[in-house]
Amino acid sequence: MSDTPKKKTTKKKTETTPKKERKPNSGQFKKGNTVGKETRFKKGHDIPCKYKEEYCDRLIEFFTRNVEPQILYDEYYDKDGNLKSKRPSMVIPAKLPTFEGFAWSIGVTVGTLENWRKEYPHFDTAYARALEKQKELLLVNGTNKQYDGNFSKFLLTNNHGMAEQVKSDVTYKFTLSDEIDEESN
Repeated sequence: MSDTPKKKTTKKKTETTPKKERKPNSGQFKKGNTVGKETRFKKGHDIPCKYKEEYCDRLIEFFTRNVEPQILYDEYYDKDGNLKSKRPSMVIPAKLPTFEGFAWSIGVTVGTLENWRKEYPHFDTAYARALEKQKELLLVNGTNKQYDGNFSKFLLTNNHGMAEQVKSDVTYKFTLSDEIDEESN
């Protein structure tokens, strides 16, 4: 242990200035303010829709491009520098396309995509096709062990309506008796 004495620290008391009180009815919602009056609190005042017909094709393209796995090879050369052989060393699975990724790429949210499905039948068809492509990628890459099997099962169950089937045989035995209990009548 050292022989030097410890310094005592004390906090200085500082005077705080009282917070400025907010005036009631100040700002844009003050009585008599006419700025934005024509649109304020009116139903049906929507922002312009960002939907474009080209998004249907872009959605399908987003879900069908770069879906093949990338294969890395080890290459072997002879003494002269000529390629002797190559063999696969690693398979990198394709990135799973998601609706979140597509929505981000066009600058909207997934909720907006859902609204477009209800409003535009052509987009709804493209969305359904993209959903089927995503399901196919999960099934193929999950069974080839390129994606984690448990996570593939989780996504297929929650996003694609698939469920594990449980078969069970149930046998019931009934015995009927002709006797009637007289006390219950």
